[in-house]
Amino acid sequence: EVTLLAPTPREARPVVAAAPAAVRYSPNVTRLGLPNSLNSLVQVWLVLGLVLRRQVDVVYVRAASLTFLFGLLLRGWTRAVVVTEHHGWLAAERLISGRRTWLAPLERWLQVLDARCARRVRTVVPGIRQRLADGGVEAARVMVIGNAADTEAIRPLPREPALHRYG
Repeated sequence: EVTLLAPTPREARPVVAAAPAAVRYSPNVTRLGLPNSLNSLVQVWLVLGLVLRRQVDVVYVRAASLTFLFGLLLRGWTRAVVVTEHHGWLAAERLISGRRTWLAPLERWLQVLDARCARRVRTVVPGIRQRLADGGVEAARVMVIGNAADTEAIRPLPREPALHRYG
């Protein structure tokens, strides 16, 4: 059984068609004007509840600023294996965006902490694996598995209709 947890979409239609998995939506803090990174604070408690009510073997988390909490809490209170996916380097993305660049060192530290708290770590490129290792994460716990997609089933929408539909 697979349950996907995501913040409630801004629009009524589902963001993910996930059959045979169940999709459960959590409250989305951005609706309150709060940063998206704070959604992890809501989700960690929902995931902890799911893990404690069911026999959950693995919790797969896409890394963000506060996702170290998943590894920290679930490791301490459950037997579930936490795997975090690091699909980008948060500090570099912060610097490139030019927004609140003073947060970049904190985001680097939090990303390394996330990897340290997880039992296993997936990166999508070797460079992220190296950055985590440079931060003290045991290299044997980090695996590089690139992204993949069925290009017959998944195709980008043309730019203008996508901007009109999704903003």
